[in-house]
Amino acid sequence: MLVIADQKSRRIVPLTDNTYSIGRDPNSNILLYDRQVSRHHATILKIDDNTGNNDQPCYRIIDGNLQGKKSTNGIAVNGKQSLSHDLAPGDLIRFGNQCQANYHMIADSSELALLEGSGDSNKEINTSLPLEELLSENKIASLDEIFLEDEEEDAEQVQTMSFKKREKKQSQNP
Repeated sequence: MLVIADQKSRRIVPLTDNTYSIGRDPNSNILLYDRQVSRHHATILKIDDNTGNNDQPCYRIIDGNLQGKKSTNGIAVNGKQSLSHDLAPGDLIRFGNQCQANYHMIADSSELALLEGSGDSNKEINTSLPLEELLSENKIASLDEIFLEDEEEDAEQVQTMSFKKREKKQSQNP
């Protein structure tokens, strides 16, 4: 399953189909709300893991659509830009500046029902805990907290860029 956090909400998306389109396009299977997300930003494909373990399906995320058109801003998995990545529990996928998804595996539909019925849509997910313990943790993170670190990094980058521009102008005008 994916736990999606974007500018509009935080929600759980169970993965059961073979293919999912992800983006701003209203026809996307998984709709994301962020101006920096492309209409067809990414695709998730169910893949054969070749281990003979068919209890849990494996998924791969690719940047762009199935016709090979990449997204404008790309995807980052666990902080690294990626064109394609086989998802593992706990992976953090970034789309644009303020949209992310965490990938988690659940044992069965009863765990999904338990998670969906927890009544707390801001629950921070931790894959190392059993689901019952996860739901009783009361760890709450607002979307503002999730993206605060990125905003601070962006502000630092802008200050650095401004400083470099001033340095360049001063060196050109002695």
